[in-house]
Amino acid sequence: MFRLRRKINKVANNLLDFISNKINVNVTHLIAYLISRLYSNKVDDNLLVFGSTNGNAFSGNSKYLFLYLMQHSNYRCVWITSSKKVLENLRKKNYNVVLNRKIFKTIKILKAAKYIFITHGFSDILMVDLSPKTQLIRLDHGIVLKRLRSFTRGSDFNFIEKNIKQKLVRSTSFLVVASEIDKKMKMRSFPLDPNQYINVGYPRNDILSNFKREKYLSIKKYLNIREENEILLYAPTSRKYQNESRLNKEFLEKLDEILINEQRILLYKPHPASKKIDLSIYSNIKSVDPNVDIMDLLVVSDVLITDYSGVFYDFLITLRPIIFFAYDIEKYFEKRGVYFDYETFVPGPVVKTEDDLLSKLKNINQWAKEYEEKRKYIRELCNKYSDGNSTKKLIKFLNLKIN
Repeated sequence: MFRLRRKINKVANNLLDFISNKINVNVTHLIAYLISRLYSNKVDDNLLVFGSTNGNAFSGNSKYLFLYLMQHSNYRCVWITSSKKVLENLRKKNYNVVLNRKIFKTIKILKAAKYIFITHGFSDILMVDLSPKTQLIRLDHGIVLKRLRSFTRGSDFNFIEKNIKQKLVRSTSFLVVASEIDKKMKMRSFPLDPNQYINVGYPRNDILSNFKREKYLSIKKYLNIREENEILLYAPTSRKYQNESRLNKEFLEKLDEILINEQRILLYKPHPASKKIDLSIYSNIKSVDPNVDIMDLLVVSDVLITDYSGVFYDFLITLRPIIFFAYDIEKYFEKRGVYFDYETFVPGPVVKTEDDLLSKLKNINQWAKEYEEKRKYIRELCNKYSDGNSTKKLIKFLNLKIN
């Protein structure tokens, strides 16, 4: 009987996924929304709900606010996920966690929540008709470099998707930003009242100012890297077009030789949507699981190598050097613009070939000094706060009670 029930559930879930892909809308969310309208609107003032990264990971601003409130408050904090792996990992730590496939249980929790914290959208949790007294706080997932499209615009002819996005906007009580310039960029695509933006900085970035040596050493130990080795982190963004990776064998061999001579380790963290590359034959180049929390990697990295990813805004809090490996800049920005002139705005050297990148890696100390003042300027422009107290500022704004 149990096996039959599991098989029926699997078939039903596969069918829902198939239909969702066909119409570009998550059918589960639509069903949950309709059912939730039958539930009571009574709110539990002690219940806080969290979700992140389309339900696929325990990460981002929601994660760090969740952990802080778990430690410093008496609230009942519940994490909602669509990942069984996340579910198992959090249960091992005795955290309250719910799989959103359990629709009725998830709806009951969301309808009763006083505050709901998300980073990306309803896909972080489950779309429901929220109680009037519930406050939905969009913690967001970072400062943008690429120009944002109108958030409320659906896909061509997809009025259902458009209505879901508009529902999210109407349900949003506040949206967290890191600075005035971040706010201005978000306001162009997310039509909220200016007073609904909370300019306190991102909770996840507190770790970049507050980490202790024990934390630094524990992350290096987890990564199996010796304390004395400097770390270079290569964290590129994803491409929607077919991308020819620059990590070919010839380049990687030259890179590995430089790293060995300099006693440095390069960590390659691909975007979750990118293809995996086997780096096991290289001694000083290591591939990192895409689902590893990038904040831990930023804590221990001495230099960041990226391209068009907004991760550099976070890393700027450390004021450490950044290289921008923009080998496909013309193609990348062909259909997607930026808010600033990329090559003059970014606070580090822009390199477009493998040889230029290798050259920069040989003399990091030299050019790092040249960009020091620009890193400070862009940090202050885009991150109003870099004091490690963004979580406390947010909690104070929302009037949450902590111990």
